Amino acid sequence: MEIIKTKEFPSAQSLIQAYEIIHGKRPKELEDWQIAQLILEALDDPRVPLGIAQECIYLITNVIKYPDDETRIGIVSMAEDLAGDFFSTLKNQREIHMADIEREYFASRG
Repeated sequence: MEIIKTKEFPSAQSLIQAYEIIHGKRPKELEDWQIAQLILEALDDPRVPLGIAQECIYLITNVIKYPDDETRIGIVSMAEDLAGDFFSTLKNQREIHMADIEREYFASRG
């Protein structure tokens, strides 16, 4: 399998893979935060494997750099709202934060 690289993460293939599954093509000329925003709008697509969705949520909340605080807060909040759909241990948690996502992401990886 080809190693896909984004601008910021040499090994974060999951953002690109999720984008390709959802949109049927590779993203062109998009920053990582723009890819993140576009995949969050349809990350619940049943064609996206759970492991890829979980990694995307983790990267979006804990790794990606954003151009400004307003953009970061909007996109990270959207990911936090969706996290319970992809991490069963967070499903019934009232408020999910990036630290919760990070903990559960690494716990799910063993």
